[in-house]
Amino acid sequence: MGFKTALYAVGPGTPRDDVRAHAEGGPEAARAAATRWFPDAEVTPLGVSTLADGGYPGSEDELYVATFGPTTVLGGMVPPAQVDRLGRAAAEAGLMTWQLMIHSVVDLCQFEVHRADGTVLRSFEAYSDKELDDSVADSVGEPLPFEVPYWAGEHREEEDSPFLFHPLELGDAAIAWMFGTFGEGAPPDAVQAELGGLADPFDLPMHGFRLRTARRGLLRRLRR
Repeated sequence: MGFKTALYAVGPGTPRDDVRAHAEGGPEAARAAATRWFPDAEVTPLGVSTLADGGYPGSEDELYVATFGPTTVLGGMVPPAQVDRLGRAAAEAGLMTWQLMIHSVVDLCQFEVHRADGTVLRSFEAYSDKELDDSVADSVGEPLPFEVPYWAGEHREEEDSPFLFHPLELGDAAIAWMFGTFGEGAPPDAVQAELGGLADPFDLPMHGFRLRTARRGLLRRLRR
């Protein structure tokens, strides 16, 4: 099946730093974070998972949450409208946002980083859907450190590839540099060597929640 993940972090700096510096905060801290960042949703606990599995749950209304000191890591398919709202809420709190999606089926690597004032620091997307014969690459801002070896040609893809490097390999480098953990493992280079040891994603707890529209929305429908 290959590696898939969808992570979104809110915090004062690079999530990796807090993942390394703090023990995960537990279910109550996770629930408080879910309530804080999704104030209009009913939050129902689903139990404990790990970043390896909770990073890409099967249901659209499921979200997995981990707290590492001042940083909250969310795992799951956050809807685009919610991503925009989360970005605004984070900026109001003076926090950065980090979004990363990797999907092996379409060779997708997508990440977006916003500064604490809400402006885009870096945005990158590349995917290749062989069934549709469709390849796309788009970027905004200057490359982040983990990207530099890739743009320098150190991880050059096959000659017939539409990309200078394989998007999934860049995704593996991204999850290591951003979150301090790994998927299938990034190719070695100087940046990856500087990171040192990475946390096993099966050792990083995440706490699952089902998010449903708050009851006031249901009451409005019943009154019609």
